[in-house]
Amino acid sequence: MEKNAFDLLDERLLKVITEYGYREPTSIQNKAIPKILQGRDVIITAPTGSGKTEAAVFPIFSLMLKDESWNGKPLMVYVTPLRALNRDIFVRLEDISNKIGLKSIVRHGDSSKRERGDFLRSSYHWFITTPESLSMLITHSATRDMLTDIKFVVIDEVHELIDSERGNTLEVVLKRLKRIVKKYQFIGISATIPDASIIKKFYSCPFCEVIEDDVKKDIEIKVRIPGSGTSSKGEDEFSEILKIINEEIERAKSSIIFTNTRDMAEFLTYKLRELGRDDIEIHHGSLATEVRKSVEKKLKGGEIKGIIATSSLELGIDIGSVDLVIQYGSPRQAIRMLQRVGRSGHSIVKKARGIIVTTKNLDEIIESVVIARRTLKGELESLIPHEKPFDVLVHQLVGMLLSAEQRKEEEILKFLNATFSFRNLTEEELKKAIEFCEGIKLIIRKENGELVASRRAREYYYSTTMIPDVQKIPVVTVYGDRIGYLDSDFVLSKLDEGSSFILQGREWSVVSIDDEKLVVEEVTERMGAPPSWIGEMIPVSRNVAREAISLLSRICRGEVYEKIKSQYQSITIEAYDFVKKVCEDTRKQGFEFPSQNIALIDWTKTGLLVLTYPLGSNGNETLSLLISNYIFSKTGRSVSTSSDPYRIYMESTFPLTLNDLIEALYSLSLKEKDEIEEMIKSQLKKSNIFMYKLSTVAKKMGAISKNATLSEVKKVLKYYKDTLIGEEAFREVFYEKLDIRSVIEMLKDIKSGKVRIVAQPIEGLSPLVVNSSSAPRPVGYALETLPQELLIKVLEKRILEKTVLLKCMNCGWEKSVKVSELPDIISCEKCGARAVAPLPPSNEEFVNAIRKYFKEGKKSLKGKEKEYFEDAVKRAKLVITHGKTAVMALTPYGVGPKGASRALSMLKLGWNEFLRTLYEEERNYFRTRKYWD
Repeated sequence: MEKNAFDLLDERLLKVITEYGYREPTSIQNKAIPKILQGRDVIITAPTGSGKTEAAVFPIFSLMLKDESWNGKPLMVYVTPLRALNRDIFVRLEDISNKIGLKSIVRHGDSSKRERGDFLRSSYHWFITTPESLSMLITHSATRDMLTDIKFVVIDEVHELIDSERGNTLEVVLKRLKRIVKKYQFIGISATIPDASIIKKFYSCPFCEVIEDDVKKDIEIKVRIPGSGTSSKGEDEFSEILKIINEEIERAKSSIIFTNTRDMAEFLTYKLRELGRDDIEIHHGSLATEVRKSVEKKLKGGEIKGIIATSSLELGIDIGSVDLVIQYGSPRQAIRMLQRVGRSGHSIVKKARGIIVTTKNLDEIIESVVIARRTLKGELESLIPHEKPFDVLVHQLVGMLLSAEQRKEEEILKFLNATFSFRNLTEEELKKAIEFCEGIKLIIRKENGELVASRRAREYYYSTTMIPDVQKIPVVTVYGDRIGYLDSDFVLSKLDEGSSFILQGREWSVVSIDDEKLVVEEVTERMGAPPSWIGEMIPVSRNVAREAISLLSRICRGEVYEKIKSQYQSITIEAYDFVKKVCEDTRKQGFEFPSQNIALIDWTKTGLLVLTYPLGSNGNETLSLLISNYIFSKTGRSVSTSSDPYRIYMESTFPLTLNDLIEALYSLSLKEKDEIEEMIKSQLKKSNIFMYKLSTVAKKMGAISKNATLSEVKKVLKYYKDTLIGEEAFREVFYEKLDIRSVIEMLKDIKSGKVRIVAQPIEGLSPLVVNSSSAPRPVGYALETLPQELLIKVLEKRILEKTVLLKCMNCGWEKSVKVSELPDIISCEKCGARAVAPLPPSNEEFVNAIRKYFKEGKKSLKGKEKEYFEDAVKRAKLVITHGKTAVMALTPYGVGPKGASRALSMLKLGWNEFLRTLYEEERNYFRTRKYWD
């Protein structure tokens, strides 16, 4: 019989936790508590609902109770990746802690001034914080002194930080902590650990014991697609999807519906509420803390049946018992799916139930089935830490100098080489970082060679984290209607005038970009290639992509459902039948099937080429850069490319032929690795994604203000390309967006003949491409485009609804009036003159100049005011001749007397030509206005 680990706890703690219902320890508690009481460093991995948090904290509470040397300083720091976790854990453990006499506090970036003061003035046994706040606490002299007695470091969701620079920051900070306290006991907690060995290395915990739960949670995942309705895309398909989700919500006691983007979360919530579902709420990172708290409380209390969420609910926030997790669209990663489905059956004895609901999109279906299998088998994506991130280096270097931990280069290098992140940092690289800091006045070198922090260093250090600040740029149509927001990093990295993207389910073309907004118009003619963006998506690994293509190939070659089902338990007969039908259509039309050993090319007469090969998201992004670079270097002509985990789409303004692509692939296969990397760097330097990375890195390294506008950033970025900032930007792009190793392997296989390049035997796009491309169509909307005739009618309606300020140029009378209410012939209501000028009410300078003319006379007007007066006179003349029509012509954005005159001259060709000309004048204004200065 297994010994009860609770019997090993301090009696005072045992008495209180019994009152809270903890009578028998769970399996993981029985295994972990004795080890922690013995002083072992451990990593606890167990499913959601297994009691792993208590397994870590209860023995520490017990040890703290017995610590007679406590002098009022914290003994334990509990680090969590999310502030929401702080709140949740604190609520759960605070009562128990208080009842046994252990005081606690939450300390993070949102802590009030009073709470920060309490941390210094009052005595606490333990506190909860984030990596960023711990970095600040260990640097400030007053709070640093509070950390000298730390004996226990607990990191919750320990896997979550490994592959982000927040993890590098935490690793270095914990090394800095070790210099103060000499030794602390390390406890890592996670429901999902793909590879414990990397966590042990990363946190310099070689003797950490990995404690796994003996009880494995039973997991069930199904992949569902819309039924056999007549339509397979657009609103009809989405209505079927809504029906599936609605039925599943109704069937379950409580559920979480996960989406991959906030926009889709908002859209799903809206659509489900249209169906009468008032018992669901939305939860994502953009919502206020109070709103998220309220939603969590409602689900836990049974007030609502479901939450529609993004990754904000993936980690261990306590939301009580959930019966079902619905994932809308492919989860794209097994590790993510495991986190999400683990939120259901919030108890080790309950089955975790998950349903992935996808559209009738081949990629989504096959990918989801593959990820479901990998989730159930525990075949998770690897966690690869950043190595030698220079932005983290600069930040922590400044922090160490602010706290006077080191002053000499050799000491700093020795310390950093002892960390995992900077174990390979060279003397030359450190010198380069120090020189950079000297150059931007963060560090001062004294005459004796010692380094000290400058005055500017303090402001930089305490205002900067490795979480990039993301500004939201409003997106408005040329008619002034706001349709949403885009992150400034996306605008900077992916968009130029003429670029297309999808927002709110429609395709938009960029007319102009400035600091305040992005002006767009709806695309009226679809091109063959996918739009440049449909949202920043989670990358799909090469392993998932290869398995997906392999599964597709098996179904296309006639493998029966029962055999597929025996390996892929999540596939339904409906999903199988849909894939099989697309395969049969492909065969009937004479197209080839893809496989892992074929680089398959679909081609069209218009010059659109589609290369199918499963390199994963980052691999195909890398290959597309190489192909673009090669063709440009040979022809001097640019190639437009986009990619997904399975294929690359290519188009150009000149005829792009099959031979161009085949030659590019064969030629690239002959190049060495160094040459390939240089080609990628050359292509990246011209790319917007590199410019974006330059921007974020420059901010993290203190070279650009966090509050700099887009135009300010663009002006200075070119100067940083060949500096340490540029070097770090390249490293981050290579790490986050590219997969050079997989591409080089593929090119080697082409060279050896292991991978064949095959062109489709007939022209056109095969059904496998048409039904698969994850890029061209957003989910949930038909990609309708508005004909120009309709756009013109929309413009007319908007003009008529606008309010203008009429100003009599004879007597000064003025009146605000809606255009639709104007008579055909306009005259002054005071003096009867027809010289009435319609002024834009929003242009206060213009309006005030004309008022000044009537109040003080023409001689009082200066500079720009004179120009406004002349403009008003011209407007009045147009009204004398054309009446209400002239007012309409002067109402659209940026249309002055000249543009209005051009539009009015088209009246002889009809009303529609008049409106069409106005439409073009307004578009031209948005396109060119930023050059007017």
